[in-house]
Amino acid sequence: MTRHAISTLVAGTACYSVCAGLSLGRALQAQPFAFGPLAMDLAVPGLAVLTLFLLAAALPQLVPDRPIRFPLNVTIPAVYVALLGVWASLLGTMRNSVVALPEPLVAATSWGQPERWLPAIVGQIAALTLWTLASKIRARR
Repeated sequence: MTRHAISTLVAGTACYSVCAGLSLGRALQAQPFAFGPLAMDLAVPGLAVLTLFLLAAALPQLVPDRPIRFPLNVTIPAVYVALLGVWASLLGTMRNSVVALPEPLVAATSWGQPERWLPAIVGQIAALTLWTLASKIRARR
């Protein structure tokens, strides 16, 4: 496995993990707990991370083969959050505007709201920055 692939996997895993934690926390607060909305809430970050992997394969400059550092620890989460918004809007678009969205799809469209993606981008930046610091500390040993 190349260093580029490892960097891409780490970046994608960090982005997805933060969003999955936010989704799980939101689902546990909901009363009653519903599995369908949680699954759709997790599907949007999953689709976004798969799209990020495809973009990284097509554009190797997006995720370099060296450890991620500034400004990439900010731009990768920004690209990921943009992909979250794209997938949330794609899943929330219905052909007929008179028809209400099914309940699971309402959970998926919530990723288009700033109160959902703002904590996600902050957490992703923090996760990638901590990973970079850990890589530097390990390299010095």
